[in-house]
Amino acid sequence: MEIPKPAEVRRSFAKGVKPVVRVGALPAGQRKMSRMHRTTRWTGERLDYAFIEKCKELVCWLNHPSAMIRRKGRTIRLSVMPWSRGVYVDLRHYSGKGIPMAQGILLHLDIISKLLPDLITLVHRLEMEDQREPEQKAKIEVRYDPPPTQS
Repeated sequence: MEIPKPAEVRRSFAKGVKPVVRVGALPAGQRKMSRMHRTTRWTGERLDYAFIEKCKELVCWLNHPSAMIRRKGRTIRLSVMPWSRGVYVDLRHYSGKGIPMAQGILLHLDIISKLLPDLITLVHRLEMEDQREPEQKAKIEVRYDPPPTQS
């Protein structure tokens, strides 16, 4: 599959792009502001995040490439999580204390196996188009030992 060039892709942050408006939305003065509720409930029961973390097998990790977030001790970890009869790949941010954060992606093996060839092709194309000097690129070290946790 041919991946469209950036000139052909419409970017959501481009000038002139109107924000998405829901059908039947009220005008700004008539809206009742409500707080979004994010819950940890799934099928009526509370998720046990400590148990989910114990199910993950750490593959590798790296310190966050930006200096501001790296100072906070945040890491990015790649893990494998067998669940039921399937396997999931988890790429997630972790806080300095080793607590998983919401920023991450959990993909089933069936999905990532179909995406991987196109993802590799995309990475190679972007590396060829990258015009930065070598000293401008982030120095990223992938680690395979257990990450340190701060108490």
